[in-house]
Amino acid sequence: MIRLLMSLTQARGRALLRSTLVWAIVTAVLQGLAFLALVPWLRALLSGAGSASGVWSAVLAGLGLAYGLAFWRGNQSGNAAAIEVLSDLLKRLGDRLVELPTGWFAADRAGETADVASRGIVFASAAPYAILCRILTAFITPATVLLGTWLIDWRVAAAMTASVPVIWSVYRWLARRLAAADQEHVAAIAEASNRVIEFARVQPALRAAGDNSIATELVDQALRGQHAAAKRMHLTGGAGLALFGGVVQLAVIAVLVVGSGLALAGRLDIATLLPLLVLAVRFTEPICHSGALGGGLSVATNTLKHIRGLIDHPSLPEPAVGVPFRGRGPAGQSAEGAVGDDSVDEPAADPALRLVERARPGSDSATQPEDHTVRFDRVTFGYGGAPVLRDLSFEAPVSAMTAIVGPSGSGKTTITRLIARFYDPESGQVSIGRRPLPELGSDWIVQAVAPVFQDVYLFDGSILDNIWLGRPEASQEEARRAGRQARVDEIVERLPAGWDSRVGEGGTNLSGGERQRVSIARALLKDAPIVLLDEATAALDSANEQAIQEAFTALRPGRTLIVVAHRLSTIATADRIIMLNQSGGIAEQGAHEELLAAGGDYARYWSERVQAAGWRLASHPQ
Repeated sequence: MIRLLMSLTQARGRALLRSTLVWAIVTAVLQGLAFLALVPWLRALLSGAGSASGVWSAVLAGLGLAYGLAFWRGNQSGNAAAIEVLSDLLKRLGDRLVELPTGWFAADRAGETADVASRGIVFASAAPYAILCRILTAFITPATVLLGTWLIDWRVAAAMTASVPVIWSVYRWLARRLAAADQEHVAAIAEASNRVIEFARVQPALRAAGDNSIATELVDQALRGQHAAAKRMHLTGGAGLALFGGVVQLAVIAVLVVGSGLALAGRLDIATLLPLLVLAVRFTEPICHSGALGGGLSVATNTLKHIRGLIDHPSLPEPAVGVPFRGRGPAGQSAEGAVGDDSVDEPAADPALRLVERARPGSDSATQPEDHTVRFDRVTFGYGGAPVLRDLSFEAPVSAMTAIVGPSGSGKTTITRLIARFYDPESGQVSIGRRPLPELGSDWIVQAVAPVFQDVYLFDGSILDNIWLGRPEASQEEARRAGRQARVDEIVERLPAGWDSRVGEGGTNLSGGERQRVSIARALLKDAPIVLLDEATAALDSANEQAIQEAFTALRPGRTLIVVAHRLSTIATADRIIMLNQSGGIAEQGAHEELLAAGGDYARYWSERVQAAGWRLASHPQ
């Protein structure tokens, strides 16, 4: 455990941990020597040797004083180490969560991470002083007593030594059982936490459905699982501790039997026997207490292994030297286009001119992609099971909108996640400007890609703050301008606090369409050269959808727009359409009119959507 903890802490934390352990060892040895000093002291008292008893009384006092000073120094060092280690572990966890591939967060990790960041780390940071030092004392003090006993009477010492392998074997067995039970308990806590968080988040949807019995049963089932895991852990610990205590007490009985037998045979005087029996008790008592402490040490070790696992989780490959991101989209357009300086005195920059500027000497042009065309070259990818995309190849050019359409489960959202580099493909290559994404690096992609996904999450801040996340260095007016382009100003006008209105956790104070508009405004403010829209207008009415489409149409020059859509109006305005099939490949690709004329899968898909859009409820006779 201590080696694992050392690997997760900084230099000062490691130094304090070493100091704490050293003082714990010194304290344990001094305590053992004090117990050994009881033997000659008791001998002197029982034999009536007053001068000798006075000397050994002074020795005992000196050892007691030294023990008290060492204990105080270790206590100071232990408290400082706990604070330093807690800070280091929280920092390592926070830094790693930022560095982890985005795909790691696709699974719901809220309950698991919350348990580690709160209960687990606090417990693990205090474990060296509160648990490990006491375990060291529980074994080093008896070891000191045992070594001293060999000098006093080898026969009693042999009886003590014979019990050591048995006690150690049972101790290790108990620690393993408690570690396994704790792992099961932690997994149950994470599942229960996830279910409770989920249940709280989706209350509006559950109440609208009118029957939340299924969701309630899932929560109850998770809570019952947590309760059962906790019960098994306590039962395992209780039974194991009882067994361990029984084995330790057998060691005491063995010493009593051996010592009494020697005394009855006249081979050991009473003045020596009584102190040896006291040593036997002091030998086993700390060991007996170590059983419960060993379980706590296993729990702390599990937390540290979890953090170590996060740190060792494979990251996506990154370039040795990151590619510097040069600007965003075609800046300088009017407010109706990109979100930038809307001064009428400065003409809009031509996208081609921006590429020329990048190619000037000293601009690191050799490291930059030649443009922002997105290419998939024979890409295959799955989420640990059957491939979702198989041998997929297509190109999304600059200054055009590419629409991804197809049946449910064909991999449309997966395409956007691969472009945003949540994952790397299992085979094949995703590239921007003929540069593979691993060569560009995740930092470059974060700057160059503005995604608007189906599941919109807003932070519990103001509307303006949530838009500002798109580009924190932007001015307030730029953030508001992006909001107006996304029709967020219509929301703001209805709220008493205007732009400063709080959206609630996850945006619960806003409707689904309103959340999407804020998310779109965030993407507009980011002003990135590549924009991904995954059903971004699904929750908007037709009027707002038209306004948003006009905003993105104005953004089209110089940008790569990739849109996952079902709405006919969005699909029909695309420059290029990629029609996926159910197996994750491409059925057809081309322009809208071209694909309709071909009469293939896309034409049938379009016809079905048109017929569905034309459905009406029949009126019933009065």
